[in-house]
Amino acid sequence: MLANPSTTMTSYVELLAWVYLNHQSNISYQVFYNHWRKHHNSVLIVSRKSHHKKDKEAIKEFQEELPDKLLKIKNEIDEVKFDSFNLYFQDESRFGLMTKQERVLVSKGVKPIGKHQHIYLSLWLWDYFSPITGNSFYGETSSVSNAIFEGLLKDSCSLSEG
Repeated sequence: MLANPSTTMTSYVELLAWVYLNHQSNISYQVFYNHWRKHHNSVLIVSRKSHHKKDKEAIKEFQEELPDKLLKIKNEIDEVKFDSFNLYFQDESRFGLMTKQERVLVSKGVKPIGKHQHIYLSLWLWDYFSPITGNSFYGETSSVSNAIFEGLLKDSCSLSEG
């Protein structure tokens, strides 16, 4: 149970209640605590954040397809049509209140993952930067969506026109 990184068990008291409900075992807290710490190497630790909609299959598919997609883009560049090439990196950061992370009960060595979702106002800062020319573009939004990202991407295209 405590080897599961997605555990939601937040205390030894909660674990003791679970044991009592499922096994009708009436054990003192101190004996129970010492047993789990000594024999199961259990610890309370803050979980890593992971968005509740994260799709592991989509991530794996993206990582597998990326090299081929980049090679395809490289091969499609017509060297006669283009006399120069520029590269931009994009990143965004969200500033605002962070989701409170609680500790969860796991075995030693297990890195727990806590599901979360932000549901409050915040400020997003966007930046595009070219290490080749030094050009950069900065944007600021109160939320994030495909439409906002596409608008910022379109606005950043003016960098290459200058």
